[in-house]
Amino acid sequence: MRLRFPHCSSLSCLAALSPAASRKCHGRSQSHRAGATIPRTRYSKRSMAQALVEAMATLGHDRFAVVGHDRGGRVAYRMALDRKYVVSKLVVLDVIPTGMLWDRADARLTLSFWPFSLLAQPEPLPERLIGSCPEAVIDNALANWGSPPHVFPPDIRTAYVEALSDPAHIHAICEEYRAAASIDRDHDREDMKARRRIACPLLALWSEMGGLNNWYRTRGARSRSGGRWLTT
Repeated sequence: MRLRFPHCSSLSCLAALSPAASRKCHGRSQSHRAGATIPRTRYSKRSMAQALVEAMATLGHDRFAVVGHDRGGRVAYRMALDRKYVVSKLVVLDVIPTGMLWDRADARLTLSFWPFSLLAQPEPLPERLIGSCPEAVIDNALANWGSPPHVFPPDIRTAYVEALSDPAHIHAICEEYRAAASIDRDHDREDMKARRRIACPLLALWSEMGGLNNWYRTRGARSRSGGRWLTT
């Protein structure tokens, strides 16, 4: 299983593989759009990981390897921690555990990658700011978050702008970041306290020119693999 940003292309791949699995994930995502009446736990990485485990079971896979990038990397390592008998191997790209990210956050993170702090603010401030000019948000993301703008086809950009033109979609995105600043962080702390570790083989990679290398290289950020701490 491959999880990454942008999710539009990933969902297209899933739909091609199995309409049933696509419907299962789509149904879960539709429930996330109902607004503030949905508990924030539904936006947690734990909930997303469980939805994907169920989708893979629909495809006939009870045990599989997982590769995750960015937000998908956080879902991937949460899946490996919560469902260790399901994930056979794990690759995480450009990510450290969410709890560590917040504990080590400084000006480099907050100025370079504004969604973590801005989108986690209480509603409706982030929702109103994004909804006022979705094109500007997408242009900033596609131009400044690591990949050259030309690698994103026009239909992908259009899909993102359309999503950010829908108040329900915007709210769901903000709720996911609020979960990252709250319940996801709590889940990581609980794992640390219980000394719970990822049991399967783990490969952690990051770009030399990316934020992870620049923000955390001098701070000794660590990730866990097979009961051992790895120093980046």
